[in-house]
Amino acid sequence: MKKKSFAFFFLLFVLAQQMMAKSCYLLTCAPGEKVYEIYGHSALLVVDDENIGRVYNYGIFSFSEENFMLKFVLGQTNYLLDYDDFYAFLSDRKTDVSLLKLDLTDIEQKRLDSLLQENLRIENRRYLYNYFND
Repeated sequence: MKKKSFAFFFLLFVLAQQMMAKSCYLLTCAPGEKVYEIYGHSALLVVDDENIGRVYNYGIFSFSEENFMLKFVLGQTNYLLDYDDFYAFLSDRKTDVSLLKLDLTDIEQKRLDSLLQENLRIENRRYLYNYFND
């Protein structure tokens, strides 16, 4: 088991080294075993000038939220935008994750990163999402 973990993290290290330049990626997670994972999940990865990979993850929720199931059925669930570093995001996944590099100009990438940072602000990160209609 230790050899498998070492190989996995070594592969992640090599992948990170190949992403040296500023870039944006769509991360697509394969379907999982949990109810909320049956359709998979997507997130955005932004690698900045300092090679820091930030994953912007929309769709975070908490089962412990008051009346969660009722709000979910009524389409009144509050979701959050959260972010994590690339390695933490990958280590939390139990399914395969694929990366698709987005073909963005430097200006487009800066604009996307700016909008994501704005959405991440405390006053903007919570949003209403109707799972059945949206």
